Amino acid sequence: NPSTYLIVGPGRPDYPETTGGAVTGSEPVGTEYRSTDGAGTGAWVWRKGRGYMLWHLIDGDTGTRHLDVTATWPEYPEGTTLTLHRTNNTVIVGPGRSGSSGAYTWDMGVANAGAGFLEFPSGFEIGTYPVISDIYASFDTDFGTKVGSVMAKTVFGMTRISLRHDAPRQLAFELRWTTPSGWPTTLPGTPG
Repeated sequence: NPSTYLIVGPGRPDYPETTGGAVTGSEPVGTEYRSTDGAGTGAWVWRKGRGYMLWHLIDGDTGTRHLDVTATWPEYPEGTTLTLHRTNNTVIVGPGRSGSSGAYTWDMGVANAGAGFLEFPSGFEIGTYPVISDIYASFDTDFGTKVGSVMAKTVFGMTRISLRHDAPRQLAFELRWTTPSGWPTTLPGTPG
């Protein structure tokens, strides 16, 4: 019966208590679960794999989230954020707002601000290998010039990001990786 292989309901099947009884644990392998509310985290479509209650997300999108970085990196203007976006298993990280600006570049007041580590939230972790990208000047007379590097890596089981750049200026960069982590149960920061 095709209807056996399609379930529509609230929540997410990897937490069956959120589905209002729609998921019981007896679903056959290959069953698709379509969430009516994305479980509040953008988790829309799931497929049942082998094993008891083994569900895989096949269509998810957190939307852009803004993480305040000023508590970790006080060199940044107040209100500076990092953008974080997960679509299925791909995580994309870049500069968010700079102070009160809505621009997606960082206006740095000092060189090497943010050279320390910033920890990432659950559900957005990097895998075994570090990811490194260049940092470029933006909206400056030296627009597009490489001015530093940004790296995400696992340190003591947590994903951390660090930056280094050569001068105070507006900065642009993008990091991208495939996460091995399950879908987040809550979304970090604020919507973008």
